[in-house]
Amino acid sequence: MYVGNWRILKGNKVKHGSGKITYPGADGNLGGEEYDGEWVDDKMEGQGRYVFASGSTYTGNWKAGMMHGKGLKKNPDGTYYDGEWEQNLYHGEGTFVDEDKCVWTGLFIQGTFDSKIQKKLKVDKEI
Repeated sequence: MYVGNWRILKGNKVKHGSGKITYPGADGNLGGEEYDGEWVDDKMEGQGRYVFASGSTYTGNWKAGMMHGKGLKKNPDGTYYDGEWEQNLYHGEGTFVDEDKCVWTGLFIQGTFDSKIQKKLKVDKEI
């Protein structure tokens, strides 16, 4: 169900402006998802908050329907990432806190923490 602003684009009614969409779960309640935020031509774009079926939440920037820009994703297990995103992946400066409350701050590239130590460990493991 969508409640929000619309516009006509090439003869079709599309979500545009601010609005909230809710997707029901398998039984109509559990496992549902929702997005509340800005839309451009039927795609999530601008500021918004998404609640995933897993219970994770993402609050931040969207571009062309993907997490893109600055944002915070929190997971039910207590882990979270706060930083820059590119096409749904951690990408740029950010901080990830893992299940053991270990803090990883620095540069992330295409979803992976970029660290000299990790690169050395990977090379050592391969050897």
